[in-house]
This record gives sequence, structure tokens and C-alpha cells, in this order.
Amino acid sequence: MSVADTSLLTAVRGKSRSVTICNKSLKAIPPLLCKVTSAEQLVLKNNHLKELPYELENLKDLRFVNLGNNIFEDLPLVLGCLPNITTLHIFNNHLTVRPDILNVLKDAKKCVVCEQSYLFSWLECVHFVNAKSELKLKNRAGNIPIRACLCSYDCFYTEGHNYFAVSYPN
Repeated sequence: MSVADTSLLTAVRGKSRSVTICNKSLKAIPPLLCKVTSAEQLVLKNNHLKELPYELENLKDLRFVNLGNNIFEDLPLVLGCLPNITTLHIFNNHLTVRPDILNVLKDAKKCVVCEQSYLFSWLECVHFVNAKSELKLKNRAGNIPIRACLCSYDCFYTEGHNYFAVSYPN
């Protein structure tokens, strides 16, 4: 059994929140890694990885992934199945830059509630501000709506904000 397999077996048994396998010249992910479902952090930097197994989708709690210094040519598709990733390091790989993907990424926005980046609006909202006191408009009185976008209904249902959903008739 390799050192990586031994540490993964320990991680599976102990419900580890962090898995780090660096500088091991890995060309493939050990299958046992896909069973560490409690992991929130995955660090696989400085190996020889060029793909990730689809079974990695089982790690639904992943928030931080470091794939730096490997030999990925494309962004692994399985990353799209991991909705909680907030930080992805993929530096020093052999990625091909595709203009169509760059166009999508440059339109990323930041949620006004959780301040996380997202690509597509889940919910368009407004909040109201006083035109005279907050915006310093002399010729307007009263409250005016200001557009804001939220990344999810989870953020919308979070207490402590004054955002109201906008509904459009069909």
C-alpha cells in the first residue's frame, strides 16, 4: 500500500476535512480519495495529474481545491459538479485558454449578501434608498429602488438584509 493510500485510508476512517497529496508524482487519483466525502479542502499540487475522475463528484462539501503545478490541459469537468467550491487554484498547468469560456467568466458577478462570485443570477432583487439623504439628489424625494442580484435563494432567505425579489409578469 502506498503512502498516499495509507493517508487516504486514515482520512476516510477519521472523517477528515482536509486531504493533501503533494509532491508524489501522481499520474492518477487513488480511487480511495473519492470516498473522503467529509473533505472540504483538497490539495493535489505538484503532481503529474492531467485529469480527475468523475467519482470525485462525491466530495460535495469541497470548498477549496488546489490543482497547481500539474499537467492539466483542460479544466476538469467534474469541478462543475461540485457546487460549494469557492476557491480553485489551477496555476502552472497546460491549460488552453478558450475565448468562449473567458467571455462567460468575465461576466461573473458578486452576490450582495454573501459576497461570493457567481456566473448566472438566481434572483433579481431591489432595495430602497432615500434619494436625498443617501444619494444626495436634490431634485428627488422619497425612496427609489436600486437593483441588486443574489446568487441563490439561500442568500435571499438569510436574515438581516433589506432586499426584495422582483417578479416579472409573463
